Amino acid sequence: YGISKFASMYKIPKNIMSKTLVVYGCREEAFVKWQDSADAAVQRVGAHSVICSCMDDFEKAVKKYKPELLIIDTHGGTDLNNHQSYLMMGDEKVYPSDIAQRGIYARMVFLSACNTAPCYNSVNTVANAFMEVGASVVTSSYLPLDVAESSILYIRILNQLCVAAKNNVHRNWLSFISHILRTSFVMTPLLESLKD
Repeated sequence: YGISKFASMYKIPKNIMSKTLVVYGCREEAFVKWQDSADAAVQRVGAHSVICSCMDDFEKAVKKYKPELLIIDTHGGTDLNNHQSYLMMGDEKVYPSDIAQRGIYARMVFLSACNTAPCYNSVNTVANAFMEVGASVVTSSYLPLDVAESSILYIRILNQLCVAAKNNVHRNWLSFISHILRTSFVMTPLLESLKD
């Protein structure tokens, strides 16, 4: 009897940033504005980013970089005809079955995309698909997201994880992500006040 690689506790390595991949699946103007800022953070912390215009690009990028943390910045949604959530890679929808069948895997996944884990109408979710292929944790949303707020959130994750991984600041991913979410409520009004 062997222990599955998924059954063991996962400890975030100090070099997690070199094992982080940010995937941009949407290049609309509202997204690109923030992706440029994200790329500055990606370079600063030593992570990787890639633009994916289709499902094949997405699969190739994940299999090339073999990330332990995968951040996906794109449109997401729910197809109520087939009761599945999806991610957009360019003009293509990536459904849960695509993730499972292609073995698109990362140990930790952060989905910066709308409606990727809705909790209504018995939906087969993208978040569940990542868990099915072996992710230890998937952070997703069951609501629509604002591009600016969600982009700022994952940029903060990149910047803060770089520090937290080296200094053992948080006990686990839940503690870390909860801290990021709680403090984002402070950041939003602060950023708004700086615009004036």
